Amino acid sequence: MTRSIALRIVLATALLAGGAARAQVPVLPASDQEALLASADATLAADKRLAFDFWREVLEAGHLELAGR
Repeated sequence: MTRSIALRIVLATALLAGGAARAQVPVLPASDQEALLASADATLAADKRLAFDFWREVLEAGHLELAGR
């Protein structure tokens, strides 16, 4: 192995290992989902609920017939 190739391998390994140290923190579930949906603004609270229900019912549960609702 030439010195140039060895140097490239070392640099690539260092970059990859260093990137793991700066990785995003893991996503954790909220302890109180209802608190996240609450808002003093009634329109914002309704929009949050709509988005949450759509995600749960249509995307996660696969009830595509509910998408128009």
